[in-house]
Amino acid sequence: MGFINDILHAVQTLVGSFDMITIGIAVVAALASGFAMNSLGQIVTHVFFALIAFAVLSFGRAVLIDGQNASAHFDTSWHQFQALPMLTLLAYAIVLGIAVAIVGTVRSVVLR
Repeated sequence: MGFINDILHAVQTLVGSFDMITIGIAVVAALASGFAMNSLGQIVTHVFFALIAFAVLSFGRAVLIDGQNASAHFDTSWHQFQALPMLTLLAYAIVLGIAVAIVGTVRSVVLR
């Protein structure tokens, strides 16, 4: 049961560290992925797409809003991604997976 506590702690730490713009980016990624999902059987694929969208939108935020150099920021982000602990990546997938599942379920109930 220790690994479940580790995962829950990673999720709580991740959600607690989000600022409002990051929450907005996560919501946009989850909404886009959830609306594209036809059934809950596609959840793994759409969570992967939401993770990619979240990364691309976060990169765009850093370059466009924060004024970072795109090439240098890409290199830095790539090296940080390579050193990212799997528990943190799992926490991102859990948070976005829950959001995508909720959006997909609401969409399927409303469109019936």
